[in-house]
Amino acid sequence: MQKPAWKVLNTPLGYDLFDRLYGFSLPREGEVVLMSDQGIHVVDLQEPGDIQDDFNYPQGEKIFDPATGLLCYQQHTFRMLGPGIGQPILKNDQDEELILDLPHEVFYIKNSKGETKFDFLFETDSNDWGLISFSEDSRYILLGIPHDFYIFERLTPGHGYSH
Repeated sequence: MQKPAWKVLNTPLGYDLFDRLYGFSLPREGEVVLMSDQGIHVVDLQEPGDIQDDFNYPQGEKIFDPATGLLCYQQHTFRMLGPGIGQPILKNDQDEELILDLPHEVFYIKNSKGETKFDFLFETDSNDWGLISFSEDSRYILLGIPHDFYIFERLTPGHGYSH
């Protein structure tokens, strides 16, 4: 079995965009939406360094429904993940499972045998929450923590997820 290869996308640092992240979306039509104390930030996965900011909706005000976890923005609906929001995709059909070890500031991809296929160290100054998820097609991994976010893209072919 080929070891999966992942690259972290070159997105701006979270603290350059916001003071606190409240949630992030799974990719939809090539975009990921971040919901922060400052507003909405749209990441184009083809140009991840060019973030579109909209400061009219701090914390998703008026466009986010915490009961459903859905954010309606620019005529699109995004499934959001955040503290108490949504259900991350932690396993896929490629025998991969995401494990987030927030106290040790690391996440792993492990197979069903418990073998580590990938790991990534990150820094956070606040361990009050963190979420990680595969995208629905397992092409991306998204990691959100209070003051930053990361998007990883698979470099080897991938397929969908399983529940």
